[in-house]
Amino acid sequence: MTTAKKLLFAIPLILQVILFIAFESLLIPLMENSRNIERLMRGQLPRGDAQLLVIIFGMLVALDIITRVFYIIFAMRTKELHEGKRMTWILVLALLGVIAQLFFYFKVIRKAGAAEKATVQQQKATDFWNS
Repeated sequence: MTTAKKLLFAIPLILQVILFIAFESLLIPLMENSRNIERLMRGQLPRGDAQLLVIIFGMLVALDIITRVFYIIFAMRTKELHEGKRMTWILVLALLGVIAQLFFYFKVIRKAGAAEKATVQQQKATDFWNS
């Protein structure tokens, strides 16, 4: 797997983390006051704050669904995982979301090209000595 493809898997994951931090940084100050909590439950937040929270939350959910689907498709198609691990990763990715995606990225995607590179290098060395 090329570096560009690995980066393609990393960018949405990083965006999810950034959006989650932005969402929490807007929500936590609103929760410091008990009146704000009551207003939030009744849907009476100031217009700007409420709209911004809804927009960020919507982007976060949409990005989560998209990346979850891409990671599951990658887990189904990759040759680095044997059948038992493949099904385990698919279930974990489907149920745990971003946390599982982080682990999957570092345990599977970043190592995805290592076996191919080793095989190519070994083949080149064999070809050199055989010619």
